Amino acid sequence: MIHTPLGNLSRSMRYVNGIYTQRFNRKHVSDGPIFRGRFKSILIDADSYSMEVMRYIHLNPVKANIVETPEKYPWSSHYAYLMKRPSFSWLVRNEVLDRFGKRWSHRINRYKEFIDRGIPSDIDEFYDKKKTPFILGSESFKDWIRNKSQRTVEEDYEIPEAKTLHYDLSADQIIDIVRKS
Repeated sequence: MIHTPLGNLSRSMRYVNGIYTQRFNRKHVSDGPIFRGRFKSILIDADSYSMEVMRYIHLNPVKANIVETPEKYPWSSHYAYLMKRPSFSWLVRNEVLDRFGKRWSHRINRYKEFIDRGIPSDIDEFYDKKKTPFILGSESFKDWIRNKSQRTVEEDYEIPEAKTLHYDLSADQIIDIVRKS
């Protein structure tokens, strides 16, 4: 789960995927893509659902019968949440662990209990859909996102090409333009 306040996840993932693929291929004398398809990004109502998503991620290897407990899966950060001092600095644990109390032992025990309760059925159903929606949150959060994403051309500063688009074209006009190209 990655938190990105600037909305630049696609650019970051393209960079990571490219660099990692190049290094992996060099090390293993291989070529071609490592990951299949595009990564999946879901906009999450952090206040209500971030902990549920984290629990889903940490329990996914258990659900897939890869390991018996999330602590045994080596490619997860779950074990680092249980350690006094994790060996990597990139994991921001306090944002999660602070929700479970102030004393270290209480935080860890409550966090572990939370994970061990399992994936709630509504979260499981959300991820089991054939086409996973791109927003996870309350209806008011979804409405807020929809209203915020309805920008005008002038407001669309992230995509310079959008300034040349004509949003008021009909489908027939677009087909004519494509035909003439």
